[in-house]
Amino acid sequence: MQNTLFLDNQIPSPRKKLDTQLTNLSHSMYSSPIIKVLLVEDDEDDCLITRELLAEINSSQYDVEWISTYEEALVAIASHRHDVILVDFYLGASTGLEILQFATARGCKIPIIMLTGLGDREVDNKAIQAGASDYLVKGHLDPQLLERSIRHSIERKYIEKALRESEAKYRALAQREALLNRLAKQIRNSLELPAVLNTAVSEICTLLNIDRCQFIWHKDYVNNSQNSDVDNRDNNGNDNEEINLELVCQACDPTIQNSTSFTSNEEIVALSKIIQGLNLAESSIFNINLTPEIWDSMAVLNFPFMLIIPVRTSTNKMGILVCERWLDLPATTPYEWDQDLVELLMAVADQIAIAIGQSELYESTRIAREQSDRLLLNILPQTVAERLKNNEEVIADSFAEVTVLFADIVSFTELATQVSAPALVQLLNRIFSNFDALAEKHKLEKIKTIGDAYMVVGGVPLPREDHAEAIAAMAIEMQQEISKFFRDDDLPFSLRMGIATGSAVAGVIGTTKFIYDIWGDTVNIASRMETLGEPGKIQVTTATYERLKSQFVFEQRGAISVKGKGDMITYWLTGFQESPTELKTSK
Repeated sequence: MQNTLFLDNQIPSPRKKLDTQLTNLSHSMYSSPIIKVLLVEDDEDDCLITRELLAEINSSQYDVEWISTYEEALVAIASHRHDVILVDFYLGASTGLEILQFATARGCKIPIIMLTGLGDREVDNKAIQAGASDYLVKGHLDPQLLERSIRHSIERKYIEKALRESEAKYRALAQREALLNRLAKQIRNSLELPAVLNTAVSEICTLLNIDRCQFIWHKDYVNNSQNSDVDNRDNNGNDNEEINLELVCQACDPTIQNSTSFTSNEEIVALSKIIQGLNLAESSIFNINLTPEIWDSMAVLNFPFMLIIPVRTSTNKMGILVCERWLDLPATTPYEWDQDLVELLMAVADQIAIAIGQSELYESTRIAREQSDRLLLNILPQTVAERLKNNEEVIADSFAEVTVLFADIVSFTELATQVSAPALVQLLNRIFSNFDALAEKHKLEKIKTIGDAYMVVGGVPLPREDHAEAIAAMAIEMQQEISKFFRDDDLPFSLRMGIATGSAVAGVIGTTKFIYDIWGDTVNIASRMETLGEPGKIQVTTATYERLKSQFVFEQRGAISVKGKGDMITYWLTGFQESPTELKTSK
């Protein structure tokens, strides 16, 4: 089965093709042994005279068919079997003008020369306007004049035909440029591969008059016969060879009625059988015509003629551009696709390959960027990370009021000397992961962990009015979470926590290993509240107490000595005055 259409890269331009046609025109005219003439004449004597004049012309031979009536003339003209038509102007009740109008209305391209017995300029003009190639007066005819008129008329028709074909070629080139420009624009404006592929198949159908166009991914096929240890036959004893095809998108000419009743899956299976015999890895294009070997498959597809163009990507993926045509031709008739159209489709396939490569590059870049963003968000708040990505050199902000919490796991240092490092890290990771979930729940910013100490702050990097309420709620829930973890003596772990409210400065430090940190007197006091606290209790400053006393339950501890601050009145935070879900907090 020969299904590969080899292309000539040296395709002449339409202008060159037109010049070639015109150059060969005179050769083709006079190398032809006989010029077929239809003579429409109701006077037998005039017919004989015209025949004698044609017989005296030595440069060509003429085969004259004489018709004497208007009705016979219409039938003969409709047959399109003549090279030139000579028409008498007067045909009884009818005229040669009526014959001209009949021929023009039916798209007749055969040159028609009008003959009359009188030289009448008005009749001459009417004949030319009606579409006559020339106008001759019978009484003035001689062999040279008649030969020149016939020759010029035929040459003019050939030139008109060549010009029409040239214009069609130029229109085809314009369509090609329009299609490629649209695809290039789509590739530039969209990084979404489905949009590019949908545009490609739709434009192919619209601009190139393809009845149906499909883009299909070709997956690696598995041939079990390559493995001698595996039974490579199915239940019917046939070789079990599978080609996996995935239909991505398709477009059809809406004016064409496809009578197939088969499903898309059945069509893909049929197409797979056809593709099995093609060497897609090496050849560039395949022209598929009906043969006995693929008759059943093509019957399922309901397309007598098919063009298959592999689309190879830079990542060794294989796509297939399938162009199909419904033509009312006998099933055994070979069909050759227009070479210019094939070249254009191959150029489109190249554009699609570029789009696929660009889309794959964009996707890999997007995935890498998302991974980078996730890593960055693990160490920096989102708003701070965005500022850092925008090349902001110094990130530092002052906050009039924030609330800082320090928590330390009681007796964890002693535990570190008694268990293995993996077990210790695993336990600490479980505890801090639960704390991280609480921080995310209350929309607080975890700053860092130092050993078994945990630091979180409310009101940064975005200020919020309820920073103290959120920190207090998290502190109480942290006590509940830590009670779920037990020491070797079966007693639960406990936390020592301290909270302070006040002003602070936050920002990013480091150039290679970034860290978002917070500084100020409030941070130092919160740390002192933790270190001077008691196991299982939450110690807060007076400023924090004043903010929260209407919503939470406190016990006054009294005055304690704080390094660098002297005596300070502190409080124990013991619980909620109302349900945590009823606390009025703002985001």
